[in-house]
Amino acid sequence: MSSSRRSVTSHLQTTVRGLRGDGRGWVLTAVALGWAFTLGLRFLVPALLPQIKSAFEVTNATAGLAITALWVGYALMQFPAGVLINRVGERTLLTTSLCLSGISLCLIGLSPVFVVFFAGSTAFGLGSGLYGPSRGTVLSRTYTRNAGAAFGVTLAVGSIGSAVLPNLATSMVDAVGWRPILACLSVPFFVVAVLAWRVIPERERGRPAENLNPLMVELENPLTAEILAPNPQNFLTVARSATSCERFPTARFSSRSSPWRSSCSSFRV
Repeated sequence: MSSSRRSVTSHLQTTVRGLRGDGRGWVLTAVALGWAFTLGLRFLVPALLPQIKSAFEVTNATAGLAITALWVGYALMQFPAGVLINRVGERTLLTTSLCLSGISLCLIGLSPVFVVFFAGSTAFGLGSGLYGPSRGTVLSRTYTRNAGAAFGVTLAVGSIGSAVLPNLATSMVDAVGWRPILACLSVPFFVVAVLAWRVIPERERGRPAENLNPLMVELENPLTAEILAPNPQNFLTVARSATSCERFPTARFSSRSSPWRSSCSSFRV
């Protein structure tokens, strides 16, 4: 039991070490914090809806329309965000998303009428919608071997933000009011935007999504390209080797005495 625990502990330590170094830890910190505030605010605004509805004297349906616009705006930006990643890069897109979210929160918190609040909610949905796709690609590009662990950390931090921020806001809304809460929460967005711009490396121009997959990098290897090239001589060599394997289907050769066993085994399905 102790050996298994040591094995698990060693594996966790190795995984954590793989998330740091060469600036990767700062990238993960910026992306995870940005996701925590982005996800947390999408749940925080509905939590403050009773106070918002009373302030603007609107019905439940009208107030709910603003929340619908927020989520619809977020959904509509997923595909454009994916297209923009290859054009402007993750650093620009993540920073823009955080800045737009912060500006829209100021608009929501300072809105004098419901129409402005509705516009701010829609703007927050559109701005935060740029974050999700670029968050995923920058993690895949940064962590080619530990992408799963990096995604797990980011999603965990985002879940914490979505659980903590609405709870804190609802506990403070009676004493502070919903406007200062939403307006002041724009500050963390701007702070994380500066952090993201400083620590996230710029994507190389002219090299879009292939950097995300180690298989694509391997395919760029000249030796790999030569092997996979449609050369008739390559196909003839493979056909001859396969025919030789079929002639001796039951032969048992050791790898030391003859190379047939190691070569023929590569053609077994």
